[in-house]
Amino acid sequence: MSHAFALSSQEKIESTSSQPLATVCKISPIKCLELIDKALINTAENSRIYYRLLQYRFDSLFNLQRRKQLLKETEPWLNNEETPIAFRSSVYIYYAKAALFVGDKKSSNKYYKLARETVALMNEALPSPMRLIVLANLEMQLKKFTLAYQLLSDLVKKYPNSPDVQFMMELHGNLAHASNQLGKYEEALVHWQSTQKWSELFGNKQQMAVVLYNLADVHFTLGQYKNTEKALMKTIELARQAQDIKKTNEAKLYLVKTKLKLTKNCQAHKILSSIDKDHLPVKHQTSFNEIRNTIEPC
Repeated sequence: MSHAFALSSQEKIESTSSQPLATVCKISPIKCLELIDKALINTAENSRIYYRLLQYRFDSLFNLQRRKQLLKETEPWLNNEETPIAFRSSVYIYYAKAALFVGDKKSSNKYYKLARETVALMNEALPSPMRLIVLANLEMQLKKFTLAYQLLSDLVKKYPNSPDVQFMMELHGNLAHASNQLGKYEEALVHWQSTQKWSELFGNKQQMAVVLYNLADVHFTLGQYKNTEKALMKTIELARQAQDIKKTNEAKLYLVKTKLKLTKNCQAHKILSSIDKDHLPVKHQTSFNEIRNTIEPC
């Protein structure tokens, strides 16, 4: 649902932990950020491994919804034509997403176009379905949902049983997003359920929390509030374990809305009181204030 490009599990960049840093970054973005700076200091600049480490860092920042920091860190690399094309494509993609977040649509569209061009060049030399998923994800950020849906649907038909767990998670998760945005809610539900299975096999708790949050969202849209409640409670627990503070608070706010639908007002008020507004994504601040001003204390 987020990675700029799939990272090979065979990368053997060693960390100070008992696991290779590549493995740590695949399963825990918060731990990845804790280790990455030291690894960068001990790596020769402009080497293949150096760019790979920066890729891990950008992936983690995006997964943890640190968009402004991502924008700041990718910007210096935008006009550097000497970097590897895969890294450059990743920079374009993440900068386009982060620029859109801060309202800079002009820059977002500019680097989306550059990303499309570089991905096309890479696919001519070495075809990669994961790159197409990344492109579809960016298209959705720019509200090109029909284009993304068609691209992802074609990939599902072409790769129905890939042994690559991360690829399957990203493919079905992105198709679930596209289906949801096009009002195909029942189809989105099926794809999120598939994505849940693949995310559990992948083993990244932060990504498992993201998947469950989106699964809960579809249940809510379909009026299946008990299923929504169940999925959100699991989301909160997994996000806590992954130390993803924003997702924890985001899921809590959605759980408040769900509890209100189930007329569990006292439970809703208690959960609302536990939300750390300072670590709630900006897009939910207005909703938080509205609920806080209308909910009755118990």
